[in-house]
Amino acid sequence: MQAIEDRRKALLQEHGSKPSPKVLIIWGVAEGLYTALSNSFVGDLVKRLGGVNVADLAAPIDANLCYAPFQPELVAGFQPDVILLISHKFDKNGADRFRSELTGPVWRGLQAVRQKRVYQLPYELFAINPGPQLEEALTVLSNTLYRGSDL
Repeated sequence: MQAIEDRRKALLQEHGSKPSPKVLIIWGVAEGLYTALSNSFVGDLVKRLGGVNVADLAAPIDANLCYAPFQPELVAGFQPDVILLISHKFDKNGADRFRSELTGPVWRGLQAVRQKRVYQLPYELFAINPGPQLEEALTVLSNTLYRGSDL
């Protein structure tokens, strides 16, 4: 565990005084879109890397929830800098369906969409706790939040 914490601290130091990115995390399943809150695995990683989860700002949230139904009208006012998408591995068309939604008026108004800062996160690193790959998950997420790396 100490190695993981050391890696997290090193990643934070790498990004120095860069502002904390406002992040929207979308969990796409066949039934629809949900936002991952800070109690979720990926939401917690975003917080630990200095990001601000806009879904937590959008409405009062039950402290026990990890996900909430996506409400674009609430999120639009918070203008996320980065949008992260995780598609369920059994929903083969989830990412394509989500990307087609990005052409809608609510989405086009988001800074992250206009600046092409919308990223698909690897299911195996972020949909479930990756166990021994946690350091890799931290690195991928940090690079995505602060450098805008393609995945």
